[in-house]
Amino acid sequence: MSPPELPLELLYEISRHLMPSSHVKHDLKKLEWPCIHNLSVSSKRFRRAALECWFSSLFIREGSDWEEIEKFIRVERVSRLHIFPAALDPQAVKRLKKYEKLEVLSVNMHVVWQDFPESSHLARLLVPCIPQSIISLEISCMSVEQFQDLVPLLASIASGCPLLGRLGFYSAASNCKECLEETRLPFPIPERSPHQLADALARSLSELSCIRSLSLPIHLSDGDICERHLTAHPPMRVNERASESNCDKCVEEFGPSTRNNETIVAGILSDRLNSLRKVHFGSWVYGRGRGGVRFVRHVAGSKLNHELVPSYIDTQEWDGGRL
Repeated sequence: MSPPELPLELLYEISRHLMPSSHVKHDLKKLEWPCIHNLSVSSKRFRRAALECWFSSLFIREGSDWEEIEKFIRVERVSRLHIFPAALDPQAVKRLKKYEKLEVLSVNMHVVWQDFPESSHLARLLVPCIPQSIISLEISCMSVEQFQDLVPLLASIASGCPLLGRLGFYSAASNCKECLEETRLPFPIPERSPHQLADALARSLSELSCIRSLSLPIHLSDGDICERHLTAHPPMRVNERASESNCDKCVEEFGPSTRNNETIVAGILSDRLNSLRKVHFGSWVYGRGRGGVRFVRHVAGSKLNHELVPSYIDTQEWDGGRL
């Protein structure tokens, strides 16, 4: 009579607890094969559990990776997926529908938009294929064109991914070192007032009852400020940096109105989205285009705290491309 076997679910839990802590950084897979060697040789069942735990967080770097990985792992075991530009195409995007237990999705769309104009709206193709199980979504290096009207995209995501607790967008220009490049990002004000903009954003996200952290790649400086900043300075050559004094003057002159817009939008969003604790915006007027601004509410009903961050791109939590 063979001895009783532990339930497979218990083996998975044991494997997860025995995995060395060094394999995780921001919950991304950093596990080398020798780290699971002992588990994999102890028994066939532990080997299966160790492999599935190892493959629960995946980097998809090339288009061929999809088929290769799916030979080894049942896709319903994958909980974290990090997709790189070379693995992105309409067919690859459709594969996401099979990952029904996916919780964290990070997509890096860093392509040369001028060379691949057909890819400039890939995010719109991506959204209908995202599993409803997702709780964290970050899309980085999107084309600037996709941010010109963010509200429909947000509404589509909120409708299809109601469990989201973290939602972040980052554009191809969000970490540029030149103010001139950074101004490609959208300035929705004054076309909409801060109150109108916040109302539209809140309505588009109203289905996200669990949302806690939101990063939006929009500047809340008045669009006219951008034009005045550029026309008031001598024309810059390619790769030339504006002097510090010019930008310091802009911060002094335009900073208070920008801060006021940011406070209004963040306040309305936090009032309308009860679960929201953090709101991040790109902030061109601070830090010579490289700064970001964050509003944090530590306890429900508490006052929003305003703080600057070194770079808006640094508010990313899951982007596999940076590690």
